[in-house]
Amino acid sequence: MASEILKHLSAAADAAGDKLTEAEAGRANADRLLADLATAGTSAVRALPPDPSAPVPRRWVDADGRAMVDVEIEVDDTFGAFLDSLPDADAFILDAALRELKRSTLGRHAYYRRLTAAAQEFGLRVGWGADLDQWMDHYPDPPARLTADVLAAHAEWLKQPTTRP
Repeated sequence: MASEILKHLSAAADAAGDKLTEAEAGRANADRLLADLATAGTSAVRALPPDPSAPVPRRWVDADGRAMVDVEIEVDDTFGAFLDSLPDADAFILDAALRELKRSTLGRHAYYRRLTAAAQEFGLRVGWGADLDQWMDHYPDPPARLTADVLAAHAEWLKQPTTRP
């Protein structure tokens, strides 16, 4: 009876080993097929002609040696008419882009660092949440140096009952 149990256990162990070998071979085949698929996809994308409808940034250097980038965007007619009514549409677009950039995590962190450095002269600390949002709404560019006048102006601005963006 014990020898029969050992035979069954041995057969079960051999079957499990065979199944494991098959599974490992199947995984290797699947990995190879996925790699081949990724290579084919990359090759197909490289073989396609460039999409003429996609805007391509134009990089150049201005007279002051600053790296510049021009990006062409399409806007709807209503927004185009609004931009045409502005005295300086480029400044409006640049301001909007900078505001959005500053709302990103990296932009918020850079603003926070600059404002915190300025606030440390007074022994103040700016909070990361709503406090930082209010400073960013009131001063799109962080003040390089905080003065009593800047702090008073900000306190008065916070007291205003108007809704803020």
